[in-house]
Amino acid sequence: MPLQSSLHYLYFEGGNPIHPIPVILIHGNGQEASLWPPMLRRLEGYRVFAVDLPGHGRSPGTGLHSVETYAQVITEFMATMRLSRACLVGTSLGGAVALYLGLEYPGLVRAVGLISSGPCVSLPAPWLEALESPLLRAEALRSLEGHLLLATTPRSIAHLVLQTLAHQRPEVRSADWKALARFDVRERLSTLRVPTWAIFGAHDPLVPSALVRQLRRSAPGWLQVEIVPDSGHWVWLEQPGMVSRRLRAFLARAMTPSETPTWLPYPKDAEALDSREEST
Repeated sequence: MPLQSSLHYLYFEGGNPIHPIPVILIHGNGQEASLWPPMLRRLEGYRVFAVDLPGHGRSPGTGLHSVETYAQVITEFMATMRLSRACLVGTSLGGAVALYLGLEYPGLVRAVGLISSGPCVSLPAPWLEALESPLLRAEALRSLEGHLLLATTPRSIAHLVLQTLAHQRPEVRSADWKALARFDVRERLSTLRVPTWAIFGAHDPLVPSALVRQLRRSAPGWLQVEIVPDSGHWVWLEQPGMVSRRLRAFLARAMTPSETPTWLPYPKDAEALDSREEST
């Protein structure tokens, strides 16, 4: 699709009826819109915009150094497209952008979907410090990105991820990691008033179990958390069908007018979380 507000995007509209509130998909650090699986980019009954953040994919510019600045770009995109409200769904860095907007501009956000993302992340400090050195940056990026590829990650997924990362400039990937590392809104979670759904792989090194526990406690009336026992960080690539079904179920409930949504419990959620606690 053509550039809007300096962002390239992929667009889908299908099904009958089409819900008036669109879905905006925001990719993670060092990624691009095309990495979203078709099952997530093509949600029947919705208009779906999968954006390339500045400097990523086909969008011009360079990587930005804060989640807040990326969030501003999304609000400009919404204004250009005349979208008064949207459901924001993001992975890792994109999830941080979506969550920030839900906290900062709840009038623009109908719902937030977090995939392998949260109010902050756990990253090894030495690798982040190495990003500041031109001589060490390449090795630091390999370490940070390799950190998310587990021995159990399917080879096809690992190849796809590494291929996508190779398309992005090192300075863009470095800026993304710095932005994600600086992001921390844990103290603001109790003010969350936007229906929010979060899904994590049980073995995601970016989101430790302690953080998931805090996330579940912070805004129980507005937040639904699900744990996928047999996945790591790339849960939406490893199990796109399941993630798509869960997302559609969340959107259907989040779109229902209600001051405070009441989520149904997922027994496997607590079960998987307990297993993560035992392993840490």
